[in-house]
Amino acid sequence: VFVVSPFVVIAAKVGFDAVNEKLEYASRALGRTKIETFWKITLPLSMRGIIAGMMLAFARAMGEFGATIMMAYYPRTMPTQIWVSFITGGIEKAFPMAIVLLGSSVIVILLISLLGQEVRGSYAPY
Repeated sequence: VFVVSPFVVIAAKVGFDAVNEKLEYASRALGRTKIETFWKITLPLSMRGIIAGMMLAFARAMGEFGATIMMAYYPRTMPTQIWVSFITGGIEKAFPMAIVLLGSSVIVILLISLLGQEVRGSYAPY
């Protein structure tokens, strides 16, 4: 969490900074509250940055095996458990867990990509 959170925060900040303030002012002038403006205008327009940060964080988290195995052996993350299974039982023990991790990674990336396409197709002005 500590390693990948800057990726999400910085990408989200860029997404929020890209929102045209005039659109927020127009929403407020048309009678929307600050919260309604955030949910209906600001957040949807900044979703590209948020999604980019999520994708970067996910990719970075998948690559943190070395640090995890050295610094925080317990509780075991899935990559750590795959390594332990490989050391104790060989490829036969590690392969099923590796397939589950690969499958879940593909599903997460596809869901994030679909969400990104939905955002691009909605009302992102760029």
